[in-house]
Amino acid sequence: MISVLNAGKKDRDIFVKKAESLGAKVFVQSANGNEETQMSQIENMINRGVDVLVIIPYNGQVLSNVVKEAKQEGIKVLAYDRMINDADIDFYISFDNEKSR
Repeated sequence: MISVLNAGKKDRDIFVKKAESLGAKVFVQSANGNEETQMSQIENMINRGVDVLVIIPYNGQVLSNVVKEAKQEGIKVLAYDRMINDADIDFYISFDNEKSR
């Protein structure tokens, strides 16, 4: 199971299609810009036992504790578009906003 938190529609649709084609069950959630909601969603996905969290953090300064919790549960953590500071993430994906224009 993969949980994608707060992806843009185009990126989300591409990611979900590819992950599902590889046999993954994907959950997509959006916190609508609310840090507390995002942290609660991450904790909920940890409790559900997902295998991977793909997170687009609203505030990379506040997520290190929930990332630590996920890692303690053996969950892989991928930060997408924005870094999660002071966290032992497994992978970070970003892009060049200037070049893509």
